[in-house]
Amino acid sequence: MFKNLKFYVMTLLVVFAFSFAVNGVVVTDAAKKANASANATSSEATKTEKVSSVKYKTKKLNYTKKFKSENKKYTIKDTEYIKKVILTGSSDAVKKINKQMNKEYKYYIKNMPKGKYAKAVAKDITANAEYQATYDTKVSYNDNGVVSFVISFGWYQGGVTDSGAYGYTFDLNTGKALKLKDVCKGTNKSLTKKIKSSLKKNYKKAGFDKDLFKKIKANKANFFIEKDGNVTVMFNKYEIADGASGVFEVSIPSIYK
Repeated sequence: MFKNLKFYVMTLLVVFAFSFAVNGVVVTDAAKKANASANATSSEATKTEKVSSVKYKTKKLNYTKKFKSENKKYTIKDTEYIKKVILTGSSDAVKKINKQMNKEYKYYIKNMPKGKYAKAVAKDITANAEYQATYDTKVSYNDNGVVSFVISFGWYQGGVTDSGAYGYTFDLNTGKALKLKDVCKGTNKSLTKKIKSSLKKNYKKAGFDKDLFKKIKANKANFFIEKDGNVTVMFNKYEIADGASGVFEVSIPSIYK
């Protein structure tokens, strides 16, 4: 009898231990699954969270120099610099935008004379002179998941004076460079038509170059978004008319207006 009782007790203990172990595994697995689900949900929320605006800093590279005449009486001050805007943050989109803008900055820096022309003529000057090659970047729009830059430039190196601006607009969530049709209502065809009609209306006395005017295309437009949500489309000197005509601008409401 005692042998049977002992066997019965041992059997109960084994069953109890097995049941506890199984239930423990089940509970543990359930906890792991719940935790994994929570992490996935959190991760997914982070991925889908949209960025509205971005922080940034500026950096100025200065190449300004002074050159004296041979008799030391006169000076050419050659003011040359480029002010860059650098987005801060570690997202792929921010990195992509900074990379694209840095490529543009490198192009401008490469083409700056850095005193080349001023130095060549300084010894023979008979009066003080001011030379210039400057590039100023500012953020013109930073909202609704879009950032827009405008680089204004000024140039004088003893010959022709030039000035103007170039715009760059990006999606803050993808880093993609945006075209005019991405930020304005309409197709490339309708926007091209709107640009041309606005130019003719706003500059009735301008002597547009017919061949250059025909080549105007919305998908190649030089533009930036203003703080008020309007888009400024720019044509710098010599792009659609002679240099004396200056810069031409057209304003179009964006989808953020």
